[in-house]
Amino acid sequence: MPRITDIKQKGFIWLPRESPAIYDIKINSESIKTKIWSAEFTRAVCPEIGFFKIILDNNNAEYTDKFTHDTGVELFIDFVDGTTRRFYGLIDTLKNVYDDKGFTIEVAGNHISGELLNITVTESFNAGHTISEILTQLNTTYLSGYTINYTCTDTATKPTINWNNKPFWECIFDLTKLVNADTYVDDNKIIQFFDKNSILNENETIVWNDTLISTEGLGTETLTKKDKIIVYGDDGEGLPIISVSGTGTKESVIFDSKITTENMADELSNAEYSVASQTNLEGKAISFILPSLQPGQKIWITNPTMNILDSYPIYKYTHKFYDEQTECFIQTDKDTPHLFKKRIENELALQTITNPYKCTTSLNLTFDSYDELTAHDSNISLSEGKVKLSSGVEGTFTATKTLTSNISFIHLKAVGSNLIGTTYQFSTDGGDTIMYIIPEAKITVPAGTSIWIKVNINSASTEMDSLAVLMG
Repeated sequence: MPRITDIKQKGFIWLPRESPAIYDIKINSESIKTKIWSAEFTRAVCPEIGFFKIILDNNNAEYTDKFTHDTGVELFIDFVDGTTRRFYGLIDTLKNVYDDKGFTIEVAGNHISGELLNITVTESFNAGHTISEILTQLNTTYLSGYTINYTCTDTATKPTINWNNKPFWECIFDLTKLVNADTYVDDNKIIQFFDKNSILNENETIVWNDTLISTEGLGTETLTKKDKIIVYGDDGEGLPIISVSGTGTKESVIFDSKITTENMADELSNAEYSVASQTNLEGKAISFILPSLQPGQKIWITNPTMNILDSYPIYKYTHKFYDEQTECFIQTDKDTPHLFKKRIENELALQTITNPYKCTTSLNLTFDSYDELTAHDSNISLSEGKVKLSSGVEGTFTATKTLTSNISFIHLKAVGSNLIGTTYQFSTDGGDTIMYIIPEAKITVPAGTSIWIKVNINSASTEMDSLAVLMG
């Protein structure tokens, strides 16, 4: 008698919707739902930030000069009464338009988290903090009103990182690549940081003969797949270093001057090839509105006419009105090999911090002209962009600058040869009150705006290429 084997395959049973979604759109807490010609609200995982665009009927001038920049815009959607907020943004642009619809006003802007695009980070972490701890420190130092929800399974990675005035949201993107995560900011300013493909939305599906309207491209190989990677480095003398991985005709070429050895070039080409040569699925699905969908979540999609039955991660989506549709952008992730992860870590560690104390202004001397100096001894010589002594073993020069607001600390930087023995004096009141300072330290100074610095060269072999007083 033949043995019967049970074959099990993961699936789901979808109960059709009993009622349509109910929605409302408000500007400054006032409903404008009945006045819109169209409206779109887009959310996405990092490095993107959500945005919105609303076209309002303004033929009776009802909205002329009514709204201002940074006014709140809200989208509400649910299946009960349309009071569940799904998007909160701030107005960035207002345009009056006349077209075939008559007079309209275009209202557009970013999700509430758009401010993260304009904040820059200067920080160093020396392998002593986990990703979660780094996120917490960034939140405490740079943000107000935000919280972190870190649910990644990786709680051990402790990278060495140097960020030099890097946009905050790009720093967050760096962290996602180190632990294979996705992140977005919700409407309550919570930074959601989670493992890729780890969240399945069980309340939303795109189902044939119910919520599905159309699919495009699902199940096809992405055009971004590459089967040959060429890396060009620089040996430091202007000669190229070359490494090639793969033998196909779909090439990707990388120029990176930080690649200075053959081993580094080979590591990069191998790592890039491991990622670029993987099959990746991309596509788009349009459905009736999906109220509870969030960026990075997976949802089931079925379309038997296209042989589609699987759960897909939604990296970006747009709710559209009056269409009452959700346009979902689908992309399956390519696994990042360990070698590639190590390269990301190395690049973050090698970034140079040029302004570690977050100074806001500077006095810079490049020694290209005597006009940079307020006063100087007769034996102070400028030649080929350097300052040095033309005779003797000691000489001084001074430089000044008037600021528009008080400073409270400085950071002195000097570049040259044989600078040991050179001394520096500094004043914030034009030279009346003087203090000695040293390079490469944060030094507290009396509040003032009349900047004065005096440099005393004490060796005939000293040559200074440039000097900067960073101030904050």
